[in-house]
Amino acid sequence: MNISEETEILLAQLEQHSHQSLNCKTELSLLIELSSRFRKEQQLSEAVFSAKALWNIFSLMQKNAPAVEGFEKLEKEFQKQLHTAVANMKLLLENASLEIREPFLTKFFSQTQESFADFLLLCSDLRMLKNWMLDTTSSSQ
Repeated sequence: MNISEETEILLAQLEQHSHQSLNCKTELSLLIELSSRFRKEQQLSEAVFSAKALWNIFSLMQKNAPAVEGFEKLEKEFQKQLHTAVANMKLLLENASLEIREPFLTKFFSQTQESFADFLLLCSDLRMLKNWMLDTTSSSQ
């Protein structure tokens, strides 16, 4: 899939804003492009929101032992946000060609530790996108 110049510019701005490289730049550009081409901005927005929540919850869970009070609530919220993020990403991918969709699904949604690690890296990129969106929206007002 060809990525539009608009998406390329957005990704460059995102990397500049976050002062770091994206982990999954190709796949992030794909999700952005698909949302734009097929009018699925709402699905991208919900995936971005859930991914940021996932990343934040995962960070908290890493810092706290399972015995800590409230850990069970974190696990439940993590599962809820995981389901929402995956569902919205799959909706974004439904109009993609098979040669684009299948590698994405394999890389991020397989039942392996490597796939889960890749998914968390994608969530980190989506979290940076959410932060960029919030910062650019608030600075333009």
